[in-house]
Amino acid sequence: MRGQLLGWSGFRKRVFQLAVVGAALAITASAGADQSYTDAAGDAGAGVDITKVSVSNDASGNISIRVQSASPVVAKQAVAILMDIDRNPSTGGQGVEVRLYDEPAAGIAFFAFWNGSTFIPAPLTASFSVGAPGANLAEFRFNKNEIQGISGFNFQVVGVSIDGANLNVADAAPDSGSFSYDLTVASPSPPPPKVRPVIGAPAAAIVPQAGKRFSVTFTVTRSDNGSPLTNGIATCTALVALKAIACGKSLRGGVARLTLLLPKTAKGKKLMIKLTIKAGGQTVSKTGTFHIR
Repeated sequence: MRGQLLGWSGFRKRVFQLAVVGAALAITASAGADQSYTDAAGDAGAGVDITKVSVSNDASGNISIRVQSASPVVAKQAVAILMDIDRNPSTGGQGVEVRLYDEPAAGIAFFAFWNGSTFIPAPLTASFSVGAPGANLAEFRFNKNEIQGISGFNFQVVGVSIDGANLNVADAAPDSGSFSYDLTVASPSPPPPKVRPVIGAPAAAIVPQAGKRFSVTFTVTRSDNGSPLTNGIATCTALVALKAIACGKSLRGGVARLTLLLPKTAKGKKLMIKLTIKAGGQTVSKTGTFHIR
């Protein structure tokens, strides 16, 4: 790609946005994609010779494009990025919907969008910034929401030489066509598995006798690791010959204990006890039957 960047000089003269140097966006490269592209050195003459481009994004959709040049970008030089955000070369201005521009010596930077017939400056936002984080390095930062929340884009980086009102292409990366970048956002961690109570068989130290207190215990463990269930709600139902009687309950250290006073008239009748445990949105019940002496 050689020639001029047509239609850019008006933007430069009007100076839509001064460069914002600093951490307007904090890019966390490890949280998303990080991809590098190379371009041959020594093919720009005295202009900006682009050698490497690195793109990264974080989980919040903050995007960083870093442009490495063989030498510093000096007066009458600039770096521009042409973005095809819908990946359709037949739309936009010659296939481009977004323009980024940085002319550090003049303190000029802008972010412009195709509106269907021409490019217009983007509104000032905190998410767009331009800086020089290292030697011979220009960085453009913005959020994906500034470019319609897309998940990927094609782009070309251009080294610009400025001759009066003309913005001439000194180097392009790649020399023809475009680079392609897809945002990668780490998948959210899966929710923890639901823990279901597991109730063991009822156990009693003595045989139930009419007119006496009687206790039954159940072991209650976690379904995920088999350890004692320490948090949950216990309820109980006790029936003697199908008639309900009072039932006390407790759940401590993975042991549920049910305590009841058997009626004096219960001799020879059947006792049914039902324990219900609610924990982690799960409800489980266990029933035990005993013959009363």
